[in-house]
Amino acid sequence: MSGVFVFTAHAATPVYVDSAVELSGDGLTPGTAFKTIQKGISAVDDGGTVNVAAGTYAENVTIDKSLTLRGDPGAQTEGIDDAGPSTSAPVLNGTDLSGSAITLSPGVTNVLIEGFEVHNYTDISDGSMGAITSWNTGASNITVQDNFLHDIGWNGVLVGSDDGTLQSNWTVKRNIVSGANYAGIELTNTTYSEVAYNVITIGAGIDSDPDDSGVGIEVAVRDHGTGVTAGTGVSVYDNEIDGDGVVPERAGINILSRAYQAESVALLDGVTIENNTVAGATRGIFVVAEERIGGNAEISSLSIESNTIAENDVGIEVGLQSGSPHENGTYDVAVVSNNIDGNDFGLDNTTGIEVNAANNWWNSINPDFPSIISGNVNYAPWCEDSVCSTTRSSNASINGADTGFLTIGGAITAAEPGDTINVGAGTYNERIVINKPLTLRGATYSVNKNGYTVPVDYAWDSNIESVINNPEPALSTSQVVDIVSDDVVFEGFIVQSLNALPSSANDHLLRLDATTGTADDGEVADNTLDNIVIRNNIIGPNTNLTSRNGTNGRMGLYFASPNYPADERGITNTLVTGNKIFDSNGNGNNVFVWGAAESYGSPANADYTGTVIEDNEIYGSHRSGVEIAGGVDNLVIRNNDIYGNSGLPSDDSANLKYGNGILIIRMDGDKTSVTAMGSASLIIEDNRIHDNEKNGIYFGPINSGHIISGNEIYGNGQDGIRVDLTEQYHGGSWPVYDNISNITAEKNKVYNNNVGAQVIGSPTNGFVLDAVNNWWGTVSSTEVAAKINGDVAYEPYCATSACTSIYAQIPATGSQLDDAEISVPDDATPTDTPSVTFLEETVLAEAGDGGTSTVTLPVGVTVTKTDGGNIDVTLLAAASTTPDSLSGFGTGIVVDSAFQWGIPNIGLTFSEPITLNIFVGTNFSGQVLNIVRSVSGSGDWTSDGIVSPATCAVFNGFCTFTATKASYYATTHVPPSSSGSGGGGGGGGGAAPVVTTPTPVATAPAVAVAAPVATPPAGEVLGVATFRFTKTLRYGSEGEDVTELQNRLTAEGVYSGPITGYFGPLTEAGVKAFQAKYDIEQAGVVGPLTRARLNSAVAAAAPAGQVLGAATTTLSETQIQSILNILVVFEVDQVTIDKVNAALRGQSVR
Repeated sequence: MSGVFVFTAHAATPVYVDSAVELSGDGLTPGTAFKTIQKGISAVDDGGTVNVAAGTYAENVTIDKSLTLRGDPGAQTEGIDDAGPSTSAPVLNGTDLSGSAITLSPGVTNVLIEGFEVHNYTDISDGSMGAITSWNTGASNITVQDNFLHDIGWNGVLVGSDDGTLQSNWTVKRNIVSGANYAGIELTNTTYSEVAYNVITIGAGIDSDPDDSGVGIEVAVRDHGTGVTAGTGVSVYDNEIDGDGVVPERAGINILSRAYQAESVALLDGVTIENNTVAGATRGIFVVAEERIGGNAEISSLSIESNTIAENDVGIEVGLQSGSPHENGTYDVAVVSNNIDGNDFGLDNTTGIEVNAANNWWNSINPDFPSIISGNVNYAPWCEDSVCSTTRSSNASINGADTGFLTIGGAITAAEPGDTINVGAGTYNERIVINKPLTLRGATYSVNKNGYTVPVDYAWDSNIESVINNPEPALSTSQVVDIVSDDVVFEGFIVQSLNALPSSANDHLLRLDATTGTADDGEVADNTLDNIVIRNNIIGPNTNLTSRNGTNGRMGLYFASPNYPADERGITNTLVTGNKIFDSNGNGNNVFVWGAAESYGSPANADYTGTVIEDNEIYGSHRSGVEIAGGVDNLVIRNNDIYGNSGLPSDDSANLKYGNGILIIRMDGDKTSVTAMGSASLIIEDNRIHDNEKNGIYFGPINSGHIISGNEIYGNGQDGIRVDLTEQYHGGSWPVYDNISNITAEKNKVYNNNVGAQVIGSPTNGFVLDAVNNWWGTVSSTEVAAKINGDVAYEPYCATSACTSIYAQIPATGSQLDDAEISVPDDATPTDTPSVTFLEETVLAEAGDGGTSTVTLPVGVTVTKTDGGNIDVTLLAAASTTPDSLSGFGTGIVVDSAFQWGIPNIGLTFSEPITLNIFVGTNFSGQVLNIVRSVSGSGDWTSDGIVSPATCAVFNGFCTFTATKASYYATTHVPPSSSGSGGGGGGGGGAAPVVTTPTPVATAPAVAVAAPVATPPAGEVLGVATFRFTKTLRYGSEGEDVTELQNRLTAEGVYSGPITGYFGPLTEAGVKAFQAKYDIEQAGVVGPLTRARLNSAVAAAAPAGQVLGAATTTLSETQIQSILNILVVFEVDQVTIDKVNAALRGQSVR
């Protein structure tokens, strides 16, 4: 229409689709549903949900946004039993259609498709007909679950590309797929994805593609010349796959790397195939790296584990089938712990490359069972039953059984790359060198050694442990165990030296050596020592039992990566976990990382990308638990217990070489250089670093980009965290002030160290140690500040040890709480928080008509909303309110005064009572008034939330009471002659408060009162009152001692509160004032020094020659009124009150 602007609004999520409606509606309700799924997808907001009702939908659907497409998925427990949708699931019917049922558009992310039946999409004329297709899209974070996909011309689920693009984070689970003629589920050029809990019947294959089609699940990389690496993080597990074994069926699970062009480099890396059942197929699992016209194809780190592969023509086939015109590529395949049972042939390897097929059940233990295995297959040891309760091996030379080697070194010499050598319990007095990729496994390889008990004098039980002893001390650099190859696992050993020589001998226990430049790179050539696992070992001691003088032996675990120009460039992708690394008692560290140095001519820092030291127990070193010297990048030190590292009593206690938890410095040869190489991008997280002689973590002056997070650093003799720009570690001062940057320490617990954190020296480049959001062992800002030295930013800091809340200042400058120390929950802000905790006593004063009212919030009180939810703490305020501004009181009630504390019209609750001191006017002095409160100030007045008895006795014009709920407060009374007329602003019908007729209390000037007491024992000198303080008193104390304390503080002029016998916030404030008066630390606790001052003050107050015990005390009007107030609160009769009043004032009592 000309001149008319038409605005179409997107429907809000979710939207609804129902094929049964006659015409499409707006999709916002089931009754106004869209008629087609595509309309629902087009209308739904990004991230919304399209709910599809039962019915049949004949359409091709395109998904071009993030959404949930939901039919009826039925039960969704995590397992295969609930595979498929509900029986009432909507149906996508492709009869007479071409194209796929559901197609994803390029770039789509975050899609969930569940609860559909999809069938009859069989026209494959365009070569891509399927149920769900994502081709050349780069899609990610896609989930396809609980669907029934059947009678499909091409794929049930097709994910892939032919242009080199990758897709990631696909989850395909709990689907039923049958009759998908190419593949039930295919993930080509995909990473970090999983295929799980699916039930698949292999399709019949496609006559035009007989070699590739007829697959249950396929994981592949296909490269047409761009270079593609895929498979990383792809896992296929807990699926059931059945076939009929009829050609052109290819395999139950097909693992494929295919290089189509001469320039193709196709790498399928890191796929795991686990806990699947495959039966009745031509091949159970088929693994092929196929090179066409000279391209490169590789399958790396393929793990086939714990599957049941039964009743297939061939259980597992690795390599091209006979007669293929193409070439085999490169393979790294592990087939372990599977049940390969009842197949016509077990495992056929045509590649010439060894397949590790240990610990499988082959359905036989007869000597001839290897006849169902062909090619280069290491099948030993093999299982002796279907559950693999025991194993047997004919490779005795590797396992140490039968005619095996007497030494570990002999077995290593005989082993092939990739072998696993099992070493039995015993003591092996030898040095070993691991110069090829292999797994070397001791007797207790599966046991984490954290907390492992160390016997006296390291006398291990050789019937249980595999112990490698230093055979004899060396006179030159040597190691007990030396690893110079990539792809090594070393686990389950004790490596120790009990006869080490002084440090010139350089005896180390276990070295990872990247200095040779000749390390065996295994299957993948690189320029670092790579992929080492050091797991579940005991590395230590390195000592000399006859001379433990701090000089014998060097390092425990030694990373050698100085990055000399001819060396490898670091140690990468290496894991050190589950070890006890301890007692390097000589001139060495438990863990030493030797990095790059300017003086070596190193071209760059040593690369430690992917290397992690985690979950180890590291203690007892003469030097440091972990020392990093020189330039090291990207190392992670995580979740270790690092403690008890200390120099000897004979060592120079000032020498920083000894007794640190973690130490990160320049190489000694670089100590004079301001441009030396230092470490970068280290992560130190979740460790316990404690009880070391000197520092928890020590940094030299050249460091950058480190993150220190989640550690518990405590009990160290010097600093929790020290950044030393003068690097006194090397002896003397070697300063660099402008070459340190970006060190962050957060969410750590740093406490009970001599200093929490400090920077020594003044950086000239603006460096500040970023140490916010840590727990420093206290919530006191004064105490925290005392734990910090130098250029350290530490605020805000954690207000709890778990850092569930942080110290913060209210940000509203000039507000009543601007200077209050408070805590809000972590990740909350003062303007949007569920609670606020006061970390110090806070008194808010509000001047009113004739007097100043106050609100006192004690230390630790937490404020929350009565009905939950968040509050704006900056709006918390005290305010005097006029009585006539309130309404909603009962008939006959007179409102004397009003006060508001909190946030208007919001009820707040306090975790403990707060004290309000409201000025009501001197004309009410001596009367008892009722206290009521209301959230709004206009009704629902109640005494609930006022601490019983919800009354106050007015003295000097003030009414004092305590409350646990915040809102408007009013003091009221009912005149004796009240006839029911309204008062205090009138208004009707709130809940009636407690009604008490005002009771007058006589007043008079202060007088001296004689207090006769018993004569004190001979020689005892007492003061004004015969009382000596002998107990420690603190917040929460109560009784006679507190009563006397309050009297004494009143006499000192530092306390004006009531004499209650309870040590609350006012008493604590008085104690602090007393301590300040006498130059005692203001802790607010009556401890030994404060008691001594109180008692000496009493003695000093006695006149010379006076027999003490008959003291004269002058009571102020406030004290007298406080005493009378207590009598009123405890409902003492008026006659008695009058007599007490007279006695206190020195009047005769009648």
